[in-house]
Amino acid sequence: HTDFSSHTNKPNWTRVLNILIYLNKNWKESYGGNLELWNKAMDKCEKKIIPMFNRMVIFSTTDFSYHGNPDKINCPKDQSRKSIAMYYYSNGRPSHERKLGAHSTIFRKRPGSDDPDGNIEFKKLFGKIYYQIKKKIN
Repeated sequence: HTDFSSHTNKPNWTRVLNILIYLNKNWKESYGGNLELWNKAMDKCEKKIIPMFNRMVIFSTTDFSYHGNPDKINCPKDQSRKSIAMYYYSNGRPSHERKLGAHSTIFRKRPGSDDPDGNIEFKKLFGKIYYQIKKKIN
């Protein structure tokens, strides 16, 4: 997915950076839950990042900064994947980083995924509903 683009209370504020800090002590690679960073065309995963304790990931948020942890997590029942997410906003952004106007989270199907249960469509619908509710509350 690529993230929502603007602050609901400040329409000119556009999201520029994502900052993630992982809180997973003793996390093993076999548990999965890796953050995947995809290219602009969404046809190649460029990097997989294991969500290890105290690891910080900072990446640019544009209309085409596709990322996520799409694979099922296989950790023990007494553990879970934990992180803190923070966002940095600016007043506007360069046009080459925008291809859309203000938008909610945009979900894309990974190449080779057949998405048999329709989760992508559900996520698209949920993203639109969430964005509209949030606008009305604020």
